[in-house]
Amino acid sequence: MKRSSVLCGAAVLLLGTAAIGASGTRLSGIVAAKSTTSLQITTKAEGTKTVGIDEKTYYTKWITEKPWQQDTRADASLVTAGSCVEVELRSAGGSIAKAVHVNTEPAGSMFDPCKTIRK
Repeated sequence: MKRSSVLCGAAVLLLGTAAIGASGTRLSGIVAAKSTTSLQITTKAEGTKTVGIDEKTYYTKWITEKPWQQDTRADASLVTAGSCVEVELRSAGGSIAKAVHVNTEPAGSMFDPCKTIRK
């Protein structure tokens, strides 16, 4: 009885996590264009999407290799055309960025999270 309850709970947790991931609150891809109020991001699954940015949007470095203790501070100047980014939206289905995580690895390198999109 306990085993089936644990398995059922684990299944519900996994399905709930998948539903949260599918809610559209994160977007990963390559910056195609940048203006003072928006970013155009090319994604593998959804093509090019436009995301708004404002004074409340914060920026961090997206660390993908050691040393994990690197300084993660960043600002908008780090985001340029061709940058690999992960954007957290303020709400599901929204179009304003809460956070922009910028990867600083060289394009196409082993640690570039956007390597498959660049092909």
